[in-house]
Amino acid sequence: MSDADSGVVSWQATTDPANPGAVISAGTASATIAAAPGATIYVRAVDQAGNVSAWVTRAVPAVPAVPAGQAAATGANTITIAGNATASTAAKVVGGGTADVALGCVSTDGSTCDIRINLRYQKKLIASSNTRLASGARSTVSLKLPKDVQRQLAQSGDLDLNMSIQATTSAGQESKDTALALTAPRAKAIAAINPSNVSTSGASAQLTIRCGGAIPYHCAGPIQLYAVPTGRRAARAADPVVATAAVKGAAGTSLPVKITLNATGKALLKKRGSLRVVARMSVPETGATKASAPFVFQTVRADDWLRRVLAEMDRSTPARWFLNNTLDAFRADEISAAEAARLIEKHTLDERENTVKRIQLYLQAPASQKLQAHYLMLAYTQSVLADRKTIAWLRAGGSPATEPWQYHAKVSITKAKLVQLLVKTAGPLGIPVPQATNIYP
Repeated sequence: MSDADSGVVSWQATTDPANPGAVISAGTASATIAAAPGATIYVRAVDQAGNVSAWVTRAVPAVPAVPAGQAAATGANTITIAGNATASTAAKVVGGGTADVALGCVSTDGSTCDIRINLRYQKKLIASSNTRLASGARSTVSLKLPKDVQRQLAQSGDLDLNMSIQATTSAGQESKDTALALTAPRAKAIAAINPSNVSTSGASAQLTIRCGGAIPYHCAGPIQLYAVPTGRRAARAADPVVATAAVKGAAGTSLPVKITLNATGKALLKKRGSLRVVARMSVPETGATKASAPFVFQTVRADDWLRRVLAEMDRSTPARWFLNNTLDAFRADEISAAEAARLIEKHTLDERENTVKRIQLYLQAPASQKLQAHYLMLAYTQSVLADRKTIAWLRAGGSPATEPWQYHAKVSITKAKLVQLLVKTAGPLGIPVPQATNIYP
């Protein structure tokens, strides 16, 4: 068709043979035909007599398919930059701690896309990449996350990072800031529900769960308590579910979970006086389950609670004596202010803080003792504050003019009220209660 002796005087080119389109002079070196990727171009020659040749076809290259293992940046979670470059705004983090961001270059004129990504967490740059894509190409960029970001992701399960994208295409250069929504990989199994880490108080239990795996894997799933009869260790489908809670945290770590009996569980506990249960957790993604050994809820009687409270107070009385003796030694110039602060922090403050934790975990009061329980916790927390103020005072030199006596005075008032309430309850039960000046805190 390009032979000079053929008599060809013009060409016709089109994407639709029914509409041949404009005539192109035979002397024209090149011509542009608008055609979408994947379309077919039809070309034929016209001679001097107006005769036309058969159509000759040429296919326009289609946009390359996305290679296996790569995600195309399309859909709702996609941002477009500089007209022709795209990036995904959601990513699933893989076990190695990398976030995979899908990129694309959708230009139709054959130009390339240069894309730079910067990831920031709490305004700190944590990862970046530079990518050049040919027209129509797709690619996935893997960005390595620092350990602290992986830990936070494993703990929460989801995390938003700031993603800055700069793209240069034939349409120009543009920068955009957006959120990159990360999703942590899910733990596939529960490693343990350790019965030695189970404690019950009233209608609540404190469990410790550990999922298999490590950061950045996230542990999530429901945990249920089943009421089981004495002599049976495993729960069955017909056993009543007496409590439900959600577990959420980083895989490979010990996760404390507080679970409270539902109406069915509370009714059974009230009726029986004790309730034997088994905890069972499942992982939705895999269906894996794990069960604990049986443990028991028990109702707390007023006399039992009073005896436990008084035993706890008696156990910690030496810490109060140590505080008074240490301050006496300081005032007598037998030890320095710094040494007194060190001793009080080590032997008194530490013991009182541990006592607060024990009361919170183990000494849930029956309904008739709620007011006593309030003053019990108030006395101990005030004592902890008074100790901290005393330590700070000693470290500042221990001047008599600035001694924080008012904090200790407040504790004494609260303690007197506590003892008054305890005596009122314990007297009819025949339980002796010591005077306020002789007990801790």
